[in-house]
Amino acid sequence: MATLVAVIALALIFDFTNGRHDAALITSPVTSTGTLTIRQAAIFTSVCSFFAFLIFGLHVADTLGHGLVNPNSVTLKTIATALISASAWNIFAQRVGVPTSSSHALIGGLIGAVIASNGLSSVIWSGLLPIIAAIFVAPTLGFVGSIMLTRLSAFPTNRLDSLFMNRFFRPMQILACGVLALSHGSNDAQKTMGIITLALFSTHTIPTDDTPLWVVLMCQAAMALGTISPQPAAMTRAISRGIARTRPWQGAVAQGSAGIVLSLATICGIPVSSTHVQTGTLAGVGALHSLGRVRWRTILRMLISWIATIPASAAVAMGITILLRAVW
Repeated sequence: MATLVAVIALALIFDFTNGRHDAALITSPVTSTGTLTIRQAAIFTSVCSFFAFLIFGLHVADTLGHGLVNPNSVTLKTIATALISASAWNIFAQRVGVPTSSSHALIGGLIGAVIASNGLSSVIWSGLLPIIAAIFVAPTLGFVGSIMLTRLSAFPTNRLDSLFMNRFFRPMQILACGVLALSHGSNDAQKTMGIITLALFSTHTIPTDDTPLWVVLMCQAAMALGTISPQPAAMTRAISRGIARTRPWQGAVAQGSAGIVLSLATICGIPVSSTHVQTGTLAGVGALHSLGRVRWRTILRMLISWIATIPASAAVAMGITILLRAVW
């Protein structure tokens, strides 16, 4: 029982760091344009993150719970290894200021730990393929969607830089920030729900692999607390200034587009990266105005880290599994 409690605590810590890691992603557009202060944005997004479970189902939690690896091949040691490797990747990303995917780090850690413990047959490869595809599809949809919404938003005035557009879209940007916070809070917190449910099921604490309500509430609370905590300055700069310079109406379009893509992925039960989607939408609004507004070198750096996340965290998990065999 003590080991199970420790694993659940480790999962909640990961959920907290995930919320803290991605909070800059959600709040930077609305704070960089001066629409909300950093404190106001943190409180607003934290509340939205907590209540996200009331709007979306638990499809992503189901995917992590029994759609990615065989639940019968999962042990507490496997889950602990996955969480440690994913947390290590999160800390590394925050230190170097690269917005990476906590979700994919967790997925890679789980896969690596399961493979090292039980072999390749324990992985449900058909469940992994949509996640791999989403690395490229999600930011592309965000890029195209933000361009389309930008065109629609500009159509009434045909003046993309007008003072009216900026004033009108300040409250719209707050609304878009709320949509993104809701979809992010649901998609990302559910990944931790799935991990904790796996731990409970593997120890026969619960009879089925359905996610209990108390797990849902704890994970949403951990995500909300992480969102409201002080953010890494390097991460905030990388998102708000490193991709493209935006005005209030552009920030609203970018966040609205990202919220739509994340909401669709959550409904479909696909664990996607909020970082990937938001990067695509910010690049889209910047590229439509001027290709020179987009910092393509920064995006290339992010893309490399995205591709490396799953195999790197899987390799770390395999190494940890080998070490744990000697002591656990």
